[in-house]
Amino acid sequence: MEKTLIEAGLSRLQAQVYLYMLDNGPVSPTILTSNLSITRTNAYKVLESLEKLELVKRRTQNKKATYYPENPTALISLIAEKRNDVIALEKSIDKAMRTLQNKYRKQKTDVYAEVLVGKQAIVESYNKQSQQRQPIYFVKSRSDIPFMGFEVMDEVRQRQGQLSTGRYGITTDSAEAAKNKALDRSTNLRRTWINENDYTVPIEWSVSGDMLVIQVFEDEGKSVVIRSDLIAKSFIQLWHLTDKALRSSMDYKKHPVKASREI
Repeated sequence: MEKTLIEAGLSRLQAQVYLYMLDNGPVSPTILTSNLSITRTNAYKVLESLEKLELVKRRTQNKKATYYPENPTALISLIAEKRNDVIALEKSIDKAMRTLQNKYRKQKTDVYAEVLVGKQAIVESYNKQSQQRQPIYFVKSRSDIPFMGFEVMDEVRQRQGQLSTGRYGITTDSAEAAKNKALDRSTNLRRTWINENDYTVPIEWSVSGDMLVIQVFEDEGKSVVIRSDLIAKSFIQLWHLTDKALRSSMDYKKHPVKASREI
């Protein structure tokens, strides 16, 4: 129980004193000094701090103060305050993340690359890319769902949509593609269409921040991860060039034609 109270935000001494009071009833600083082996000064300090948290109430009679334990529901407010502090910190970090990452990349000129094997490795590399909390640019393969399974890929895309600042995909106009625009909005996706036979290999290319990932949906599955600001910038520029060329085509506005997935 003491550990739980500490996790909720109390200090170890606050937790010990509050639990002592719940077990033994009202106390004075003198009682705490005798039974918990703490100094009189610390006894006053901890009781005053618990009073501020509304976990104890002080009553004075004949110039002597007695402290009574209050309902532990006050802990809910403490937990809510702690949660709000965490949310505020997360928002602050999110705002600073782009600047911090730019400073980091200026110092980082080397290229890091690794090949990971297996479906779980593919999922983990997707998740790491999402944690960049930056736009994701990708060229989608039609082999992703047949190889990984619909539920796995749906969870991956939902997480990307929540964490990234936008997903920009070059995807095939094929029957399994989403026709319902609400589905794309739910994963923060803007599509650029290509004909279903224009890209048929079982490989997806994607980049976010300084992380380029090549997913190989074949055999046991592989994830090639390259960390390099320069290489990532190169891919993003190539992606934009391809996107611009596709959208400037006279036939582009006809898309989608074959997309039919509604859910």
